[in-house]
Amino acid sequence: MIDINKHGVYPYEICLNVHPLERGWFPYMISDLCCLHSMMFSLRAFTDGGLHNQLSRRACLHYAITLQLLQARLNEFDQTAATSDATIMVVFLLASAAELMGDYATVGSHIKGLEKIVNLRGGVQALNTHNNIQVKVCR
Repeated sequence: MIDINKHGVYPYEICLNVHPLERGWFPYMISDLCCLHSMMFSLRAFTDGGLHNQLSRRACLHYAITLQLLQARLNEFDQTAATSDATIMVVFLLASAAELMGDYATVGSHIKGLEKIVNLRGGVQALNTHNNIQVKVCR
């Protein structure tokens, strides 16, 4: 179990056992369409100057597809996909993009959803230690 009070908000030990090939975004991007669109949205939000809330049509398209795919996943009877690492990455990316745009109410909604997913998985300590999922969740 990770003692957050011992090391602060971002415990360093979760960064030590990161698998060199599995730690990046690429495995999620090539294996999960929802994750790919969320990455494209967050990239467009950043490059479009999302801080000024002026998103391009492409960013809006990727955002709409991400939300559609994510909602379908969350509504599935089998919760395996809803609590997958890829879904955690999607929610993390949506929260990050909302923060970039200064939409803190949406950030809060995404963080609450992320917390529910992580709790269903058994908490932060139960997440895969070979990739950066624990690190992203703690951020």
